[in-house]
Amino acid sequence: MAEEIIILGTGASWRECPFDAETWTLNGGYTAMHCNENARIDRLFITDKLYTEYRKPNFNVMKMNELGIPIVSRNHIKGLNYEPYPYKEIVAHFGVDYFANSFAYMIAYALYYGVKKIRMYGVDHVGAREVVEQKPCVEYWIGRAQGMGCEVELYGNTVLLKHYLGMPYGFNRKEHKYEVDDNGVLEEWHRIVNAIHWNIEGRYNRWLKKNSWTKTALKK
Repeated sequence: MAEEIIILGTGASWRECPFDAETWTLNGGYTAMHCNENARIDRLFITDKLYTEYRKPNFNVMKMNELGIPIVSRNHIKGLNYEPYPYKEIVAHFGVDYFANSFAYMIAYALYYGVKKIRMYGVDHVGAREVVEQKPCVEYWIGRAQGMGCEVELYGNTVLLKHYLGMPYGFNRKEHKYEVDDNGVLEEWHRIVNAIHWNIEGRYNRWLKKNSWTKTALKK
């Protein structure tokens, strides 16, 4: 396995990928080869099941088999030529089973097999669900990678390893260079985080009012 890899997501910044190193992608990301004549996909990861909860196929098994590249799948998929994701071995090795999306599985796999440098394109994480559920998990595995001496480079307008205000906590714009946000990603992220915060706090306050004994208990 190569010491340097590219992890290619399907976010808008995937178009910045130079495809100049072994490239891993996930699920339907292999279609990038049809959109860029220089594209290469060397390993495909499948963490979704074959069918959605509505019994619609998530991907085309026949087309995936025709790729002629290693396919790593966490789930058994009938008809797909794949190697099983070494889930138990990786969990035992790292002592944690924190996986909130495919990228987390891919980073853990890369570290398990000794990859020394990871470049990430198209891993933007700008959607509400990605920000809330998945961003912390991917950042955790990036931290594990850096702690193991693996270099991680992020490209594109990703929100990974960024505070939603565009600067570290405790600074203001005079003290810290404010991050330019040409596409409004951080501004939108700020809106999402605030909406979630006020929704949770509002629900908590309503719960406190219904449970007045809790107020007294919390004050003690």
